[in-house]
Amino acid sequence: MRKTIKWLWPLLLGVFLLPINLNAAEIGEQIPPFSITTLNGDVIDSSNIIGKQPIFLVFWATWCPICKEKIPHINEMAAKFVPKGMLFLGINAGVNDSEKKVRRYAEKYNMEYPLYFDKGSELTKKFKVSGIPTIIIVDKSGVVRYRDASPPDDLMANFDALNK
Repeated sequence: MRKTIKWLWPLLLGVFLLPINLNAAEIGEQIPPFSITTLNGDVIDSSNIIGKQPIFLVFWATWCPICKEKIPHINEMAAKFVPKGMLFLGINAGVNDSEKKVRRYAEKYNMEYPLYFDKGSELTKKFKVSGIPTIIIVDKSGVVRYRDASPPDDLMANFDALNK
């Protein structure tokens, strides 16, 4: 019974809480254009990134226990790959959260990468996120190369390919 509940929760979240945009980027496709302002006030526009650096996007929520477990690993990855030119961006899906809650959570759990609160889940919908967490890695040219609930174990081995 417990195993059924573990896989049922993400399914229900995806079906009922996060509407799917059928025109979003899957592996091998170009990411949709976006422009956001992080919680620190930095403006990130995809048109200024594409062609310059790979991107690591993590869609998350404060109420997601798996997301909380992933923070230390993502912090470690950011510490390794930000100096090499990769942009890390945490996108709170905006479902059952608030910007104030996200700020407190980020401070409490020491999230060391830029964060964005997706009010109305617009960016979450653009990227066709149907479950939390979702990690999307985009190469330098803006093409999605990885999409999963967990960070890849082989990012170091494949990092050079993301810069081509």
